[in-house]
Order: sequence, then C-alpha cells, then structure tokens
Amino acid sequence: LIFTSLALNSIGLIVFLNFSDSEVRERDYFYSGAFYFFSLFIGIGASALLHMMWEYAELTAGRMYRRAAVAAGVVLIVLSILPARYHWDHHDMSCNYIPRDYAYNMLAGLEPDAIIFTNGDNDTFPLWFIQCVEDFRRDVRVANLSLLNTHWYIKQLRDEEPRVPISMSDGEINALRPIPTKEGKILWKRDLAVNHIIKVTNWKRPIYFAVTVPHEIWEPYEEFLEMEGMVRKLVPYRGSYLVDAFMLERNFDEIFEFRGVLTPEGEIDDSVYKTFDTSNMFVNFAVAAFELGRVKARDGDNEGAIERTKQSLRFDPDFEWGNRYLGIYYMRNNQYQKALEHYKDLVGEEPANGDYWIGLVSVYEKIGQEGEALMTLHQAIRFAPDHRDLYGFGFRISAEMGQLDTAKEFINGWLARHPDDRDFRAILRDFDNIIVREFQQTDSVPEDAGVE
Repeated sequence: LIFTSLALNSIGLIVFLNFSDSEVRERDYFYSGAFYFFSLFIGIGASALLHMMWEYAELTAGRMYRRAAVAAGVVLIVLSILPARYHWDHHDMSCNYIPRDYAYNMLAGLEPDAIIFTNGDNDTFPLWFIQCVEDFRRDVRVANLSLLNTHWYIKQLRDEEPRVPISMSDGEINALRPIPTKEGKILWKRDLAVNHIIKVTNWKRPIYFAVTVPHEIWEPYEEFLEMEGMVRKLVPYRGSYLVDAFMLERNFDEIFEFRGVLTPEGEIDDSVYKTFDTSNMFVNFAVAAFELGRVKARDGDNEGAIERTKQSLRFDPDFEWGNRYLGIYYMRNNQYQKALEHYKDLVGEEPANGDYWIGLVSVYEKIGQEGEALMTLHQAIRFAPDHRDLYGFGFRISAEMGQLDTAKEFINGWLARHPDDRDFRAILRDFDNIIVREFQQTDSVPEDAGVE
C-alpha cells in the first residue's frame, strides 16, 4: 500500500500532470504526498537496520554491536529532530494572520455591493476565504481577472449571487475573442469583459481595482481611478494621480489590521516568519502610505508627510520612493541634520544608487556647504558613473561657485562615457555663453532637487 501510494504520488503524478519547463513557479508542492510516503520508507528502513544490528549482536553475544545499535538509534533520533529544530520557525503558521488581514484590509473600506477586480491567486484566494469562511463582506463581488479570460467564469459572474451586471448572452460570451488594436496592443477577453461590466453598471454600483492589478489592465481608466489604500476606485471625474486622502487616512488609522506586519505601536513586527512572496505584498501598503505622505506634503503638512513616509518604510525598508522623499521632507521641515544622516545611511547601504547621492548633495547645497557638495559628487561618480544627474549637478554647482574648469570637467566626464548626449554636447559647445547667461547669480537648491 505504501509503495503503491509512493508510486502514484511521484512517477504517477509526473506522467499525469506533464509539467513543462516553463511553469510560472516551482511545482514541487504537487509532490508533497510523495515526500511523505518516501519518509515512511526511510523510517521503515532505519528501524529495520537497527533491528538487524540488534539481532546480530544477540547471535554473537557481542556488547560492542549492542552499543553500536544503541548509538545508531540515538543518532537517528537526533537526525529526525534536527530538521524540526532548524525549520520550525519557517513552517510555524500558528500566529500568521497576514493573508487574512490582507483580505480584510482590501474589503473593509469598500462601499456596499461593490465589484472589485483582482489579479491572480495571491490577491484573490484570501478574499474568497474571508468571505466564505468568516462570512465577511459577502455583498462584495470579487472578480478575478485571470479567470475572466474564460467563458465559464464570465457566465458565473453573471448568474451567481451577488451578480455582476453583464448583459451578454451565452452565445455572445462564447464568441469573445482577443482583439488587436491600432496601437499594436491586444484586448484580451478580460479587457473586453471589464469594459462591458463598467459600461453596463453605469455608476449604479461602485467599482474598484485592487492595487495588485497590473497597470496595463487599468490604464484605459487611469484618469478616473482614485487611490483609497489597497484599492483604486472608479470615479466620475477626471484627474492625474487621484488620491482620496480622507479614505486613505481613515483606512490606515481606523480600519486596517497589520498583525504580524506592524506592532500595535506601529513598529516593524518580526514575530512572524515572512516568505519572499509575503514580503513583496507589503510594498502595496508602502505605496499607499507614501501616497498619503505626498498629499500631506502638498498641503504643507511636512510633519505628517514625514510620519507617513516613515510608515511606508516600516512596511518595506527598501522602498526607494519612500527613502528618496523622506530626506526631501526633512529638508522642507528644516530638519537638515536628519536629512544628512538619512542620505548618508542610504549611500552607505546602496552606494550605486545615484539618486541617494543626489539627495545628499542637495542637503549640502541647501545648508550652504557647496564645497562639501562638490566633493560628494566626485565621490558619487566613482560609485555611480552612469548617473546623468550627478554630472549635471556638478556642472551647475561648479558654475555657481565660479569654478569654470571644474564645471567643464563634469561635462567632459559625462561625454567621455556618453558621447552621443546632445544636451551635454550643446552645453560644451556654448559653454562660455551659458556661463554668462545662466550663472550671474546663485540660488538655493529647489525643494524637489534631484527627484525628477
């Protein structure tokens, strides 16, 4: 029985499933059953070996063999315990509420009877779980975009509660085919279905896109989507980078749950082991907190901008936009020492990131240390020699300080590596006139210097 189960779960599944060599992810979990049954054979073999050693010791009346059998038994027991000792932390899910809370955070702030488009497995299955198992927000219809490429799923959305407004007949659904556009793109069945649902709904029900949905899918509606945290809501007015600051702040402060991600005090929570895929999902929280920080900065609330940006970095310490803008917000709030320390830490951790060097240079220039700024630029070019803005900053600062030879060195330095850069070649060609025309006076560094 054990051998048959092993054969069916190993060679049998290999033949039956017939996986290709271009799967979207590792498929070893399909063979979990084979691992378990193989482990049973290991146990049977180990116990048989010990039994044989003990029997041989009895036949020969040899104490040495008995001792060897006991020692071998102890070693085998220890070997069976070691994997649990070293891997328990990675496999213990007893306090891991991250997937559940992720689903809660995506559904809790939606309006009644909403329709939300999700992308794939990771952002859909937790939502189905919390709806079906915890009976939470059953009024919301989760529409999986991956499945919207199939006829049967479109029919299911149309026919099963809570129903999605779809006016197509079975024949029309079956006739859906990908359509090439004049721009050379392809409108897949999912794109046609989404567009149909939006038109038929006609603002009678709220429609959302999860932040995990790729840009190419929601791009046609980009000017009508408003960020609310883990979702973008379709709204009847046009704008660029629309953000509902009220909903964002309400969600973060009153609704969202972050067990295993942040402590109740809002600090990083390391009590739960997080896989690479799990950690990658946190960037969505980081982006939402960062967007709220940008709104705060736009409204002149520099303290609020700093706090929200720091919050984004608690979700993802490597979030580049948060790291770049935190220093800018420190400068706007006249906290120059903190800005210096922040950018110094960043260039120490990622010396090849030219944007972080630009931030450090901007602080030095802001506090009137142009000489230190120039020295920093020379150092930065050694680590990030192909970052164009470093040479541009060097040219400008040198020219403002009257160090024209140094200014020309920065231009020539860039052209030596990128001789086809027309803008820099034009500066070199008209160098004297530019110096006279543009640098008769010195100004402080713009607040967003180095960000563009």
